[in-house]
Amino acid sequence: MNYKSSVDRAKSYVNDLLKRNGKSSNVIVDEKIWQLNKKYIAVQISADILIINQHRAHFKILYDQFLEAINGKSLSGQTLLFPEKIELNFDLKSTLMDILPFLEKTGFRFREFSDESLIISSIPTEIAWGTEKVILENLLQHFFLPKIKTLPLDSELAKALSKNIAIKENEFVDLNQLKEIFNKLFGCAKPLYCPEGNKVYHLIKCTEIDKHF
Repeated sequence: MNYKSSVDRAKSYVNDLLKRNGKSSNVIVDEKIWQLNKKYIAVQISADILIINQHRAHFKILYDQFLEAINGKSLSGQTLLFPEKIELNFDLKSTLMDILPFLEKTGFRFREFSDESLIISSIPTEIAWGTEKVILENLLQHFFLPKIKTLPLDSELAKALSKNIAIKENEFVDLNQLKEIFNKLFGCAKPLYCPEGNKVYHLIKCTEIDKHF
């Protein structure tokens, strides 16, 4: 899906939003995209501005991707040039064994080093090198919580992993990344909400802005 087709899909969502309020929007003439306050992605669509929360949008994209992989065809990972060793006590290793089949579907690969440690040899392509140990430790601590053990492992792992990896607020995103997030967001089913139920984007009509002047 290219940028233009994503804008067209965004347009259909914009039209749907406006129709609910008994209004209609103009066709897209010249779309523009930029980062706002290192927190939002702003997209000009005709006379409207679509404001997208960059963290929630990326969170939604990754969640859909990982959940599909966990329940279908595995994703290929990126092999680490310098495999990372992680120390585990008995409880955390037991937790890892519980979620291991799902982790491997996302691109993680491990080899056992000893009873107390494992070697991470491959990680999902979306994870930046050097962060894999912290992300895995966060996942294990998350799944060690008693209340988590009662939730569906596939969706909970997809959610926890995606939230850890997703672009954060106050993080610079270049133009190509902005377009990629925009493309993929409107390639998702139900892009309006992230996996935690928070709103991903909001439409601002220029007529609303005019009211302040």
